[in-house]
Amino acid sequence: MIHTAIQHIENRLNSYLSLRVPPTNPSDTWVVTDALLNQQGSPKYENTNKIILSLVGIQEDRIGHSVEYQRRQSNGAFQQKNPEVKLNLYLLFAINTNDSSSENSSTHYKTMLKLLSYVVSFFQAHYFLTPQNSPGLDENIEKLIFELQSLTFEQQNYLWGSIGTKYSPSVLYRVRLISIEDDATAPELPGISALELSETDSSQ
Repeated sequence: MIHTAIQHIENRLNSYLSLRVPPTNPSDTWVVTDALLNQQGSPKYENTNKIILSLVGIQEDRIGHSVEYQRRQSNGAFQQKNPEVKLNLYLLFAINTNDSSSENSSTHYKTMLKLLSYVVSFFQAHYFLTPQNSPGLDENIEKLIFELQSLTFEQQNYLWGSIGTKYSPSVLYRVRLISIEDDATAPELPGISALELSETDSSQ
């Protein structure tokens, strides 16, 4: 569920950004979902003009936590299942530009800043996505809600230090709610259709 949600966000953003700043190559896209660093700690994307979409945190949403253990089925029976886990995802959108040795590095930098502002405008206009207003979103996802996170300089330093790389202009969003649930069939319990009361013999 996590990967399908992020893939959909990437696709929607690429469609939105390409209309406002068409790539030089029509087959190129502006947003790519990936880690900022490889396992050796080196940048995965160097000298490329991209917005890197990275998952930097996962948090359980305790407010939306369900305590329902039995669910009524269409046939009237009850199915016993553990409550689904609801998650908040923290998505970082960071720009990656050509290095200073490039003749057009300043132009590329300004273009990427413009694209980053369009990322914010996209989520301002689409602060929640559902299968109804965003075709292609997994129907098992009821709603994705986007909340821009304002970080202090101290929090930014901590975030980029934990990632292990130098700061790059970026925005951080909290995405609510991703529901995770095992789709294995749980045993069914018969529903109660009627109550029968027996009368005791008053003579006994």
